[in-house]
Amino acid sequence: MLFDHLSRRTEVIDVVDEIPPAIRAEHALLNSLVQRYDLRLTHFQSHYLPSGWETRVRHLDRFGRLDVFIVDAMDITLGKLFSRREKDRYDLRVLATKSDRTELVERPGRDTQRFLADPQLRANAEQNWYILFGEPLPA
Repeated sequence: MLFDHLSRRTEVIDVVDEIPPAIRAEHALLNSLVQRYDLRLTHFQSHYLPSGWETRVRHLDRFGRLDVFIVDAMDITLGKLFSRREKDRYDLRVLATKSDRTELVERPGRDTQRFLADPQLRANAEQNWYILFGEPLPA
């Protein structure tokens, strides 16, 4: 997961927005992934990612006719910064040590304005930042 940034067991491969219909229709393949590897394909909505995330994706590899791209690690880190889930806080503790602190300070103001405008999401980010760094969320 997140290559050199974070390593932990996961039961899912998250796909942004939706699993393509051609893959979703392959029930035998999807069931075999669960049976063989205890791994499920799931999806999450792109509105949980910072603005401009789609310009920062990276090509991972081509598997048959499927090109796989991964979301930028900093975009995932910033998405987790606004989360209340304990699992995301754990991930943040690890990710923060492997992230460029300057970028971590600058990117929220640039790419997460819609998150910061939501009072609950802002409160989540403020709490998570304080847990990570013992200081208020940078302006």
